[in-house]
Formats: sequence, structure tokens, C-alpha cells
Amino acid sequence: MGATITFDKTALTAGETTTITGTLRDANGNPVKTGATASIAIAYTGKGLPFGTSTTMATDANGQFTFQVLVLSTEKGDAAISATYKPTGSATSTRNVTTVHALTVGAAAAAQADQKVNAGSFKGYVAVYAKGYEGQRLSAKVGNDWVVVESLASNYVRVVEYTGAGYTIAVRIYIDRVLVDTITVTTK
Repeated sequence: MGATITFDKTALTAGETTTITGTLRDANGNPVKTGATASIAIAYTGKGLPFGTSTTMATDANGQFTFQVLVLSTEKGDAAISATYKPTGSATSTRNVTTVHALTVGAAAAAQADQKVNAGSFKGYVAVYAKGYEGQRLSAKVGNDWVVVESLASNYVRVVEYTGAGYTIAVRIYIDRVLVDTITVTTK
């Protein structure tokens, strides 16, 4: 009897179709093949378009089942997979096992060489710099304050926040709500 369901992906890349493999294992970590009545029900919510899912998916001898998710090049955000193992085939059985798995959708496969973020200080201000992120959302947590630019207007942008001089501040810089870097700045 299956006890856990795990998935091989935590992030989906924008502009690609990704095959997601789930694995059903018993309490001892052994793979579980679904029989004639047992099945797995998949529900996908959030960014991306799933296909190959159903409410009666079967696992193979390795305890695995697969489906695909298409992510458009402009999609960014979160998604979740809800998988329910139904050992008796019934959606209302008390022996059902449900797992919810979170995914990050639309993150770039790797940061491009011409993309960079940085932070510095001058005259009591903290400056946040972003290069190569035109049109994307920049947000930065400067100490206890948030600085947000919904859409960067050019390829190179500087945003400033007054903090005062003589403080050591952790500046967390996010692009499209994904943490890119944390930089410690001592204000001057």
C-alpha cells in the first residue's frame, strides 16, 4: 500500500514543456505499482497548462507516473500539484493518501550573463541597481522597507531609498518575486 507521493520537479522553465514524474512509495520506501482498482488522481492549479493528467492514473513497476506541463514564455508565478493515491479506487476512502507539491513557474533556466543586480550606498541612501531586466518587476527589501518597481523602464535602472547614514542593512533583491541576491550594505 502506498504511503508517500513525491515529484521530481520544483521549478518549470518559461517557454518549455516539462515532463513531471511522480513516484508512489510504501512506508518502507519501496515503489508501489497500482493494481486493477487502485489509482492516482492528479489536480494541477496555477500557471502553466497541464496535459496527460487524469483522476485514474496508474503507476508502473517503479511506482512512477508522468504528465506534462506547458509554460508559455510570458508566464511567471506559482503552481501546485495535488495528488491523491486511492488504494481502493474510491475518492472517499479513509485510506487515501494526498500530497500537495508546490512549483515555481517561469523562472529562467539560468541567469543570463548580461543580467546583474547590486546595491550600494551614498549620502544616507541605499541604491539598488538592476541590469538586463527591462520590463520585469523589481522589488527590494531595504531593512524594514520595501521598494517596488512594477515594470523596469530600461535595461539599466537605479532605485534609491533613504535610510540614513551609519547603518548595516541587508538588501534583498527580487526580480519577478524571485530572490536574486542578498547584499549587505553599510550606509554612508
